[in-house]
Amino acid sequence: MTASDPFALYVHIPFCTAKCTYCDFNSYAGQDSLMAAYTDAVVREAGLWAHHLAGRKAETVFFGGGTPSLLPIDLMERIVAALRDRFDLDAAAEISLEANPGSVDLAHLEGLRAAGFNRISFGVQSFHDEELRQLERIHDAREVEDAVGWAGAAGFENINLDLIYGLAGQSLAAWKTNLETGLALTPAHLSLYALTLEEGTPLTRDVGRGRSAGPDLDLQADMFEWSRERLAAAGFRYYEVSNWARPGRECRHNLVYWRNGDWLGLGAGAHSHLAGERFAAAASPSRYIGLIESAQDEPAAHENLRLGEVTERIQPSGRAALAPTSTSAASLSHPSEGRLIENAQDEPAAHENLRLGEIAEPKIQWMHGAQVPEVQEASPPAGGIGGAPQPLTQPEAEQTDRDAQPGAAALDTMPQITFREPADRAREMSETVILALRLREGLDLAAFERRFGLPFEAAFAAPLQETLELGLTELVEDTRSIDGRDSPDHPRGEPVRGASRLRLRDEAVLLGDEAFLRFLPERDGG
Repeated sequence: MTASDPFALYVHIPFCTAKCTYCDFNSYAGQDSLMAAYTDAVVREAGLWAHHLAGRKAETVFFGGGTPSLLPIDLMERIVAALRDRFDLDAAAEISLEANPGSVDLAHLEGLRAAGFNRISFGVQSFHDEELRQLERIHDAREVEDAVGWAGAAGFENINLDLIYGLAGQSLAAWKTNLETGLALTPAHLSLYALTLEEGTPLTRDVGRGRSAGPDLDLQADMFEWSRERLAAAGFRYYEVSNWARPGRECRHNLVYWRNGDWLGLGAGAHSHLAGERFAAAASPSRYIGLIESAQDEPAAHENLRLGEVTERIQPSGRAALAPTSTSAASLSHPSEGRLIENAQDEPAAHENLRLGEIAEPKIQWMHGAQVPEVQEASPPAGGIGGAPQPLTQPEAEQTDRDAQPGAAALDTMPQITFREPADRAREMSETVILALRLREGLDLAAFERRFGLPFEAAFAAPLQETLELGLTELVEDTRSIDGRDSPDHPRGEPVRGASRLRLRDEAVLLGDEAFLRFLPERDGG
């Protein structure tokens, strides 16, 4: 990625009406009194970042949570207006938000549409009221149908429904009814997540104490296979391990994540990935507000330090996050993230937008709101990637380092950032492969070589050979990308012809973890 490439914007709204039993996202009930001050902080944070991202166009915006639809329209309008004012927001930008069906009405949805939102993702989870009560959702099945109807009346054409399968006691027949009911509402996009047990949630504790049954993995696999066949027959394209879309309605924002692009996260617990460096804001809304209020209005001393312009050499550090395909977006997580480190009462063990089964599309654990240690840097790798990649030759190495270095001085001016992980070429390469394998288009090998300056086969010779021999992956030719964009290295709307890609085999999608593990950087101690 370079300092002129487009990027994505994420805004975290952490407020919820109630905490669901399976949820470990960065969300908080009973803190509505902070909404106005929180909005002020997000608007101010956008201003702090604006000059560091000058010259780069924002192509997507995603409001996640929590339950963003709880934020009053006037506050939502303030944030959207600030994003348009502070950043170069593409006129055709996809602007999405997550919504609980029980938190909206026609007037609210009309207000959101007028504010500029053009995509909405409803956290439905089930059309059976008994299952919704089991999940402690605040809506019932009738409210889902009302909300989707109102969204259409308000002018939303791009509607996603999130559904969970594999609930305790859920039969295959019950799941089929859920999906058929969802299809009858004619959404443009469907996200289907297998229920997973996440550490620290009430559901996980209940299962551990024998009060509730855990997921039946074999039954979940049957549900997944039936769903894939049914949605193909309904005209949906299966483009990512948990996501299906009608042609042209793939989630452009999440494609940035899966293609390991750049995004800036705003708000409490929001994670960012810019020029190879990962960082995150304080998770507690009240603490985040206080830190933003302490920030200098104009970090003039660093005004010319745009992200991507510092030419220091990369100091390798860190380890790749894992993005498994089977049931969780992050069942194996980054070792320095996803752990509760602030033990105040308003800091639950929560990771915003990271787990299957909440109102967001799946995101890798470091993508947004995992609570993380304060300004922690991981230890450097002991070896190379999959058999020690060849070093870059000059001037390629210098240019790659220059493009990847995020400008530490810029991050030093941001008091809200409580976690930083420096750029690490080995980790970046590994994550690029793992994320791409989540997509049915797979990894564009030519784009990989352009991005990192060496052939994929040289960087990952051993894991490539092993996954091919195990029947987990396959090399394919002339495979068009999801949306005609291919990777960020290709012109928009121009499919790559004759390009080789690596992807998971169709029959190995549920075994994706086995492939991903083999592309992790090697570390001391295994």
